[in-house]
Amino acid sequence: MRKVLLWHIALIAAIFFENALRAQQFDWNTISAKTNISSSSVSDYAAWFGTEGGIVRVDPKSSVISYLTKTEGLASREITSIASGADGSVWIGFQSGHMQHYSSSSGLWDTIEDYIDHPITYIDLSGDSLFVGLDIGVSLYIVSKKEVKETYRHLGTDVDRDITANFIVHNKSYIIAATDQSISIAKINSANLLDPSAWQNISKTEGPGGLNVNSMVLSESGELFAGSNSGGYSWKDNVWQKIYSGQVLSLLMFNNKLYLTDKNGMLRRDGANWTPVTGSPANLEFLSAGSDKIWGAADASIWSYTPDSGLWNSYKIDSITNNLITSAFLDDMGREWVCSRGGGFFLKRSSGWTIFDRSSEQEMWSNEIMCIAEDSNKNIWTGSWGGGVYSVDTTDVITRYHPKNGYLAGVSEDHNYCVVRDMVKDNYDNLWMLNYRAVNGLPLVCVHNNNWIYFGGSDGINSIKLISISVDAAGRKWIGSEDKGIYVFDDFGTPEQRTDDIVTHISSSDGLGSNTITGIAGDRDGIMWVGTPNGLYTIYENSISRHYGLVSDNIKDVAVDGANNIWVGTDEGLNFFSQSEYKWYLFTEENSYLVSNDISSLFFHKMSGKLYVSTSHGISVISTPFSEPLKKLTSVKIYPNPFIPEKYGKVLIDNLALNSVVAIYTSSGYLIRYFSKNQILGRQIFWDGNDDRGNKAASGIYIVVVENGSRERTTGKIALVR
Repeated sequence: MRKVLLWHIALIAAIFFENALRAQQFDWNTISAKTNISSSSVSDYAAWFGTEGGIVRVDPKSSVISYLTKTEGLASREITSIASGADGSVWIGFQSGHMQHYSSSSGLWDTIEDYIDHPITYIDLSGDSLFVGLDIGVSLYIVSKKEVKETYRHLGTDVDRDITANFIVHNKSYIIAATDQSISIAKINSANLLDPSAWQNISKTEGPGGLNVNSMVLSESGELFAGSNSGGYSWKDNVWQKIYSGQVLSLLMFNNKLYLTDKNGMLRRDGANWTPVTGSPANLEFLSAGSDKIWGAADASIWSYTPDSGLWNSYKIDSITNNLITSAFLDDMGREWVCSRGGGFFLKRSSGWTIFDRSSEQEMWSNEIMCIAEDSNKNIWTGSWGGGVYSVDTTDVITRYHPKNGYLAGVSEDHNYCVVRDMVKDNYDNLWMLNYRAVNGLPLVCVHNNNWIYFGGSDGINSIKLISISVDAAGRKWIGSEDKGIYVFDDFGTPEQRTDDIVTHISSSDGLGSNTITGIAGDRDGIMWVGTPNGLYTIYENSISRHYGLVSDNIKDVAVDGANNIWVGTDEGLNFFSQSEYKWYLFTEENSYLVSNDISSLFFHKMSGKLYVSTSHGISVISTPFSEPLKKLTSVKIYPNPFIPEKYGKVLIDNLALNSVVAIYTSSGYLIRYFSKNQILGRQIFWDGNDDRGNKAASGIYIVVVENGSRERTTGKIALVR
């Protein structure tokens, strides 16, 4: 029995590492909202801010902002605390109980798993020691030994055992922890901090208490200051004194001066009085001190204040503002679009993210954006939950189509409440959208040459709960419903002419495991891959088959890439079927850079080979080599050119056709690099400037020769500069 158990453990480990190795063969990027700042810490090297979407780092000297996300090595997305070292490193605590150390100089990460399953609430750095706040008390971690020395789980006789330590401060003499029941104080050099009698519990009835404490600082003289919703307090000589009335957001001791912030801004304590700091933003939180500046965060921006000059500087965080992502999209101009549930939609420009929401756009009625598509005029269309459809032209002008102006229908409960669940552009540049629960019984809508054409029960589509749509190679629309399976609609490229339309219905009675269709995609072989909450199915001609062995049967979406591989999003991870290996792989948060296992939608951009994985906590962008090959070999594109390997890393050779081979020659005709058709998985490859033996090619002009199986041939030149 033991041998069988060990064999199973070894097998699981082998599968895990195989999936992890496959994931590392792709380039990953994370798009997430750097909002809801949870913590901050400042050193002479950087100001660090923890957010729900990663870490924001500001260089105090250059003001350059950079980000650390799951892609860069973060162990988890739920950051709870940060502490920065004098050497420019940073310690990060997570809700999961992970703790990480990141070195700015080396870019290396060290992950500590001693506290897993115990959320880290606070990290207080003291030389070679970390005082770590946990849901069970305070733990002492020794940095040089990389070990937990001891954990203090009973912080006084007047508080419960294993109580959460929310905040920690210390000086040379004392360590102080705020809990939900009191503030606990102990001498650092106490013989046994594991003994609850070593801790003094400060009465919460005469001061801020434990539950409402949101900030604590210690002065050089040992005076403790605590901020809470009920005011600011000082603890000295075993007596609480109220020093500020009103809600305190944050406290900071800077150059022996006490600062606090409330909803109106920052104030400085001068004797017994409080002086407002001119120019302070409202609702400033998470104060931290650098050598000459005070740092904080407010309104999704980071602020710094220099007391000597009285100057304020703001640093805008470049990110989307909502992590509940419903869909993402890369348009024909190479611009990234992100749709969110509740935050509107976003466009990535060179200057940063542009936000389209109700607060900024008069035409927008709803911020619940469900889907996105592009028409032949490069206009972007987004479907919303409640507000109908928004069309954005190339000058950012928004036009709304909804029941009141006659374009779409509302639901039965409210005829002006219009939901559009999915949309797609077909092979003839017509735009199709699903008007979910349309009260007029016409849920399928086509925009053809600026004309709006509607289809419903009389056309053979007898469900108004349409939720997913895809177009196959023949131009047929595969429409998934929430209650009646699939409708295969063929308009033969003439939506305005109904006499030749054909509709076929496929449901659970034909072999589908569910009549709720969450995703549909067609591959190069004419097979349709269908996702349902009860498994993954394929439909080929009149045959329906179920596929087993996926991480979850709850399929959220399906996509096919340019090399005919299959991607399946579920509520427990991303499945990838490699056609060349005829094998399934699984990518999760645990074995890859996937930002969340809970996937909402997939979008594959066949020209670039990028897969956009939308989740409830942001977007994972996977750059794959599986771009779609061209049908005909014409001219090869090479970028950047001139190619400087030390600057660019790799040069892109694009516009390759199916079954192409690429040969790179010196100007004298000597072959130095050859890519076989088995190495070329899409329409593009990258060359690193090395020959077939891994040696660096010298500076000079190189000839690129491309041939395919149809004996088509084209050439290009690369100027390589060392």
